[in-house]
Amino acid sequence: VNLFLNHRDHRKTTVIDASDAAGGTVSLSRTVTPTLLRVRVDAGVSGATLDGVPLALATSLGALAGASSGLFVDAATHAAWVKVPKGDAARTVVLTK
Repeated sequence: VNLFLNHRDHRKTTVIDASDAAGGTVSLSRTVTPTLLRVRVDAGVSGATLDGVPLALATSLGALAGASSGLFVDAATHAAWVKVPKGDAARTVVLTK
């Protein structure tokens, strides 16, 4: 389990919690701006959900950057990139193998 605290100019703390439960789970207490997560994965990722809703699979990192949310898997670098839109509520990303 990894826990990260992010202090921004908004005078609040953003908590990011990651675990390898299922294919991988990342929880964010909020997303002050659109957030791009890079998650290290040892095995293939077939998809992901954001708050239980399936994310669209992007064809490239550039395509993901232009989307409001989604998933791009870079098997060569063992990375799953997830874009999470801005929001004040807690968010949960679950990767599936």
